[in-house]
Amino acid sequence: MSGENPTGLTDDGSRREHCAPRFVCPETHAELVVADDALLAHLESERRAGRLRSRGGKDVVDQVEGGLVRVDRAVFYPVRDGIPILLADESIALPPGGGTP
Repeated sequence: MSGENPTGLTDDGSRREHCAPRFVCPETHAELVVADDALLAHLESERRAGRLRSRGGKDVVDQVEGGLVRVDRAVFYPVRDGIPILLADESIALPPGGGTP
């Protein structure tokens, strides 16, 4: 299991395909799941275009390589260096429909 961590992501932020521990939203306690590749690509595209902001109002400057999504697909929590950032101000609100066009 070299390069893996308990988030269900590898060190480079990519998904691990077997069981990951359960994480929950710090606000609602709803389950969080690993973000799919389409959502990650969409968020990274928005970040590069300067249109991605955290719920705390800051521009997202770190590359979007991995993350966790609340099961209602309303909120994205980034994973940086293999560590989930489960802070409301660092999370990203997703538009209705889960964030991808």
